[in-house]
Amino acid sequence: MPGNTFPDTFETLNTVRKLGTARCSLIELPSQALVQFKQLVYLDARNNNITSIDPTLIDFFKTQKVKEIYLDGNNGLDCKAAG
Repeated sequence: MPGNTFPDTFETLNTVRKLGTARCSLIELPSQALVQFKQLVYLDARNNNITSIDPTLIDFFKTQKVKEIYLDGNNGLDCKAAG
């Protein structure tokens, strides 16, 4: 991913159920992009450089009932505070 970021939209990928982005040097999980995945049940974003999670994205994870979310290994991210 150029610049260690997600694109703003995923117009043709709205049925994604599992997303693995571990060890991609990401610096953020952008809510604008991820909330398009209405069927997401699994997210693995371990071992990146993510330091915070947007509250909008935390709400999305809860309302969409994302069952598995892995965020450990992101230095500076307090996983318990992130939701």
